[in-house]
Amino acid sequence: MKIFANLFLVLLFSSVFVLAQDSQPVKILEKPKGILNGDYGNVCATGTVRVRVDFLASGEVGNVSLIGGLPYGISEIAIEASKQIRFEPAKKDGVSITSHKILQYQFGWSFSKTDFVFAKNFLADEKSEAIVQKAIQRLGGERYLNVKTMTARGNLTSLKEGESGVPSSFVDYIIYPDKERTEFKTEGGKNIQANFGNAGWIADGAARTIKDQTPEQVAEFKNSLRTGLDNFLRGGWRQEKDAKLEYVGKREAGLGKRNEVVRLTYADGLAVEFEFAAADGTPAKIIYKRQNSGEEIKEEDHFAQFVEIGGVYAPYIIDHFRNGKQTSRVNYESIEFNTAVSDALLTKPKDAKKLK
Repeated sequence: MKIFANLFLVLLFSSVFVLAQDSQPVKILEKPKGILNGDYGNVCATGTVRVRVDFLASGEVGNVSLIGGLPYGISEIAIEASKQIRFEPAKKDGVSITSHKILQYQFGWSFSKTDFVFAKNFLADEKSEAIVQKAIQRLGGERYLNVKTMTARGNLTSLKEGESGVPSSFVDYIIYPDKERTEFKTEGGKNIQANFGNAGWIADGAARTIKDQTPEQVAEFKNSLRTGLDNFLRGGWRQEKDAKLEYVGKREAGLGKRNEVVRLTYADGLAVEFEFAAADGTPAKIIYKRQNSGEEIKEEDHFAQFVEIGGVYAPYIIDHFRNGKQTSRVNYESIEFNTAVSDALLTKPKDAKKLK
C-alpha cells in the first residue's frame, strides 16, 4: 500500500534579532511540505521535527540544523523541505539582514491531500503515547532513535531452581530493525545464530554444522522483536495492522516506587505489557504470555543498571523470568552504538570450518 506522509510546517519563533520599529522580520512566501513516498511498512514514526533555519540577507536559505527529530530519514526530509523555503529577508533600516527561525514539522500519516491524521492502522491513547515519549527521552531522545547498529559483549548465565550455571560469553551484532547475529564461545568453537528479515541460519561449532533456520525458529526470532523494548520504543509495532496501545495504570514496584504500565495488543491476540518507572520513565519490565504445547507460559524481562554510552542509555543487566522463576541473566560488559556492522556477518558460510 502506497501512502503519502506529509510534513506540515509550523513557525514557532520570530527572528533572534531585536528589530527596531522601522525594521521588519523575515517574511515567508512559500513553505514547502516534505513529502515521503514509499511503502507503508518502511516508516513507523509519528511526532515532530524541529530545525533551526538561517535566512540570509541575500535571500537564500543558509544553514539548516536539526534540533530534535525522528528516525527513518524523516528528519532529513524536513531539512530538505526547509532548504526550499522562499522568503523575503528581514530588514533593518531598510537594509536586508540575516536572521533565523526555529521551524517545526509535524509528521503523521496522510490519507488525503488535505487531511493530517495519525496512522489509521493502529490505535494509541494520549496517556500511553506520553509514557512512550517519556521513556524515549530517558534513553537519550533523538540520539537513541538514531541508533542504527549495536555491538555488545557480555555473559549469559542460565539459572535452574535458583542455581546458576556456568556463564557463556557472547558477542551480539544488531542492525536495526531486524538483523542480528549472536555468537557464543564454546569449547568446540563458536555457536552462531544469524537472522535477517524472514530468514536465518544456525552454526554449531562443535558439530561443525551450518543449517538454515526452520520456519518455527524464524517465527520465534520475529516474535522476540514484537515483544522487545527497542522495537516498541522505535515504533516498529505501528507497522502492524490493528495493533492497539492502551494505558493500564500504575503498578507497585518496590518500597515507595510505582511503574506506569501500557499494554500493546497485536491483531493476532499477542498482548505485551511494558512497565516504566513513574518517576523518570526508565524501562523496568516487559511481560507477555505465550502458548507451549497447550500450556500458557508467562515470560518477563526485567531491566537494571542503566549505563550512558555517548548520550544513549542502555540496561547492562536483563533478567528473564518464566512463570515467576528466574531462568537467565544477561550481563553486558560493553555496548557500542553506530559502529560499522557489515551485512557480510549475516551471510551463511559454505563451510563450518570457515566460521569467523
